[in-house]
Amino acid sequence: MFEPKTPNLLKLTMISNPDIAEGKPTAAFINPQHITAIIKQRGAFNKESNPHEAHPRVDCTVVILVNGYNIMVLENPEVVASLHERAIRETTDN
Repeated sequence: MFEPKTPNLLKLTMISNPDIAEGKPTAAFINPQHITAIIKQRGAFNKESNPHEAHPRVDCTVVILVNGYNIMVLENPEVVASLHERAIRETTDN
């Protein structure tokens, strides 16, 4: 019986949020099958003290997922795309 492989999660580095984890970048583990787009842009988190005001913007890659979530990561789009392609390819190789 054919059992589809589950892809390895991609470990990416989220941009830092000064309001969380003492402003240090944190890891994000993403299922590559859930990625719908990879975009380079400048991103920032809103301040917890004032949600209408944002922290300074930083260059990042936005990974858009099927559930509507956007994750801003430090890796460049080419690296994210390469990791994504490799993970998907490994699930389809026999």
